[in-house]
Amino acid sequence: MAWGAIYRTTDLGNEWIRVDTNTCKYDTRALAIDSNGNLFAGTLIGGVLRSTDDGFSWTQINNGISYPWILSLAINSKGHIFAGTCGGLYKSTNGGDSWLRLNKGLIDTVFASLAIHSDNYFAGSSQNGFFRSTNEGVDWLQMNDGLIDMAITSMSINQYGHIFIGSRNYGIFRSTNNGENWLQKNSGLTDTSIYSVFNISTERVLVGTTSGLIFQSNNNGENWFLINKGGLMDQSIISIGIDSDSNIFIGTLNKNCFRSSDYGKNWTQIIIDSTKYLTLEFDFNSEGQIFAGTENGLYRSNDKGEIWSLVSNGLSKDIMRTLTLNQNGYNFIGGNRGIFLSTDDGNSWIQTNSGLTDTSITALLVNTNGDILAGTNGDFQGKIFRSTNNGDIWTQTTFSSTYGFVRSFAIDSNGNLYAGVYSSIGRNDGCFKSTNNGDDWMLTSLAGYPALSLITDRNNFIYCGTSYGLFRSSNGGQSWDDINSGLTSESIWSLNIHPNGDVIVGTYGGGIYRSRRSTITSIGEFKITDPSFYILENNYPNPFNSSTVIRYSLTVDSWITLKIYDITGKEVAILIDNIQTAGFHTVKWDASGLSSGIYFYKMTTDKFSQVKKTVLIR
Repeated sequence: MAWGAIYRTTDLGNEWIRVDTNTCKYDTRALAIDSNGNLFAGTLIGGVLRSTDDGFSWTQINNGISYPWILSLAINSKGHIFAGTCGGLYKSTNGGDSWLRLNKGLIDTVFASLAIHSDNYFAGSSQNGFFRSTNEGVDWLQMNDGLIDMAITSMSINQYGHIFIGSRNYGIFRSTNNGENWLQKNSGLTDTSIYSVFNISTERVLVGTTSGLIFQSNNNGENWFLINKGGLMDQSIISIGIDSDSNIFIGTLNKNCFRSSDYGKNWTQIIIDSTKYLTLEFDFNSEGQIFAGTENGLYRSNDKGEIWSLVSNGLSKDIMRTLTLNQNGYNFIGGNRGIFLSTDDGNSWIQTNSGLTDTSITALLVNTNGDILAGTNGDFQGKIFRSTNNGDIWTQTTFSSTYGFVRSFAIDSNGNLYAGVYSSIGRNDGCFKSTNNGDDWMLTSLAGYPALSLITDRNNFIYCGTSYGLFRSSNGGQSWDDINSGLTSESIWSLNIHPNGDVIVGTYGGGIYRSRRSTITSIGEFKITDPSFYILENNYPNPFNSSTVIRYSLTVDSWITLKIYDITGKEVAILIDNIQTAGFHTVKWDASGLSSGIYFYKMTTDKFSQVKKTVLIR
């Protein structure tokens, strides 16, 4: 779905139609409908909008609202509208034509939740807890007896008037006496950072957490149980990394990180730091170490992400946005204080800012010559710098964007460079290209789209994630195709290519996706992603040096052998010889003891046998 868009269904959710025309530029946070069928949308920046024609057109109605960041809406039986904003609580008695600020008794200005039950009006604030009014919002009384978290994120009331509030850090609280007293009700909750709460019926309650987990209670909140496995369907994915064993690592907007070792079927939460920080990028070196660039510095793991340590020798606790590794094995990291270099696998770092006139680094790339390119974002004037000597000296290229900044880089096998430029005000957005090592840049035909992420595959196809969907070019950016079928969010924040050739897509608010077509195959050949039959895939990389990954799927639990043969037919390795469960599997073949040449790998089960060729190059 588009950012801020509003959709309507007339058949209980089987089909949805986009009905907004002027709200897509805003982030819609609240919806309400009055007894006359008028619709109201609370948005960030755009304030309150009203529709009198079932959502086909919308009008801003902010007369009297001084801060148009709307977090919550509620309408009473008289049609009076209440709006919780980031700048106070407001009321309209004339359908939104004008608004009056409600102040009496309120000691907060941010109200993320509102509810009305009978003659009681309830408001949840971001810092000072719960408030109640019994005279339609004229007077308010703070009621926090039993609350241990004053940051209220959500609210719901059942038919008996029992109130459930979600808090930012301490889970769910329930009151059965209109807020006079509160009891914490977290039995069974494994995540107590609550984003939303909803009463389905008298006893059944749903809770959504900031990590994407959904819990349900069938006994009025006494006990909770998880009802969505994995918890990533509603996440905003800001970083994706894939190691040599095909493990996928992701960082989310709510500061959680997850790892999947089975191609995204299941996810395990990993703790980089117990305090939790945004993880902006993952990178991997030849030693099997994982680096995580976060808003609190650089972290490193030597055991596939189980244990992490803060890298402090030469680095401070600062925002680290982007990481890269050059052909010499040198690590580069960019952040708020410029670029840092490590020549010893991240054990120590030195600052290398000579020549940089902008030290707010947003993207890094190593080109085919070993040169390093750096994109910046100082004062929203994006620049691109280049170093030809391992970061000792940086020189600014001709690229300069007055209103945007370089969010991402990519490179194809011909050495052509691509830069994704993003602007919050919609100027100079899009994908840029350089055919001369970054000396000169030109805007491709993907212009006017805020570019959030970029990647190229082995076919030289370019993928650009934007605020308005995912686009692909097969001709170096001359033209682009919209490839959003199946995506529920059009804001594509992160991209990566899996070793099997699938495109991995991280979205804003829609979770993580993989393509149904591999980039290894031809453009017209579909890839099977459902293990409904046996399949042996092409290894990746191929040709390879030292190690490669082989992926296969099984219809049912099977005894499987996977063996390697040289050009003469001699068996040189047995990778698998046991029973394995149905589904997708990957295995890594380490050929470090073998000489260069052509090899064959053969998969055999009781119902299937197939052979494929690979090339080892030293």
